[in-house]
Order: sequence, then structure tokens, then C-alpha cells
Amino acid sequence: MFNETPDDNIGLEWEPCHQMVYLIDPMPQIRKWAHKFFHVHGKDATIRWEVIKEHGVFGKEKFVFMRTPGFGDTNWTDVISELRLAGYTGSIDIEGWHDPVYRDALRNDRPSPCAQLSQKLPRRRLYRRQRGLWRGRPVNQTCGLSGRSAVQYQTGG
Repeated sequence: MFNETPDDNIGLEWEPCHQMVYLIDPMPQIRKWAHKFFHVHGKDATIRWEVIKEHGVFGKEKFVFMRTPGFGDTNWTDVISELRLAGYTGSIDIEGWHDPVYRDALRNDRPSPCAQLSQKLPRRRLYRRQRGLWRGRPVNQTCGLSGRSAVQYQTGG
């Protein structure tokens, strides 16, 4: 696609979960295409290898679950490092509403996905609503009761 249309204003919205659902390692794609990433979704996946070994990928049991970042099989340290090495300075917008474990966590009687995520990601890099700043720059964090939670995670320096 990029060979046929080499314009700089054509890029990708990328997330590692989509590769993992097809049992593809996302790291080579980052190394090859990060210069074309316009937007990155933070969505993880848990691959249930025991299900694949017993039933295959076309069996009756689900072999993969989409997860909140840090709760699946993606190595987020490597993902963020490769994005930074490639010069990506945008945010990673967390998608937690797919997660079968935390899907209903926005109810008042359960901890929110943002509270769970803040325990998983390095605190110095997670945007904080109460501060409203990241290294002196204003930020826009959403983690509310909309049914979809998103936390922007700073990748740039």
C-alpha cells in the first residue's frame, strides 16, 4: 500500500492485539512500520496455548482473549521501547472494554480498569488526572463511565 501511495499523510492505526489474535509476533511490525504509525491502541491479548494444543484455533473454545495492557501476553516494555526508538511520540490509548475480566469493572462496586492499570504501568509515565500535566505539558486523560475506558500513556520524551 505504501509503495503505491507513498504520501506522508497516509499511515496506520496499530495495536499489538490484532497481530497476536493471528499468532503473529507484533515486534517485527513495529520495527518495520512504526514510522507510519499515526495512532497506537493499547490493547493486549492472552493466548490460551493449552486450548490451541487441544482444540486448535478453529475449535469450539476461544483460544485468545483481548485484554487490558499488562494483563495479556504482550511485552509492553519492548513495545514502548521499540516505538520510542522509532521516534513515535504519540500516545498509546488504552482500550480496556474488550477485557472479559474487567469489562464490567466500571460499576461502582468494582475497581476501575484505570485503577488496575495504574498498578501495572510505571507510575512516572502514567498520566494522572489530578495533575493534568505530563512533564509540564497539558494532557487529556479519559477514564470514565462511558463504557469504554481510555488512559493515554506518554511514549515520547
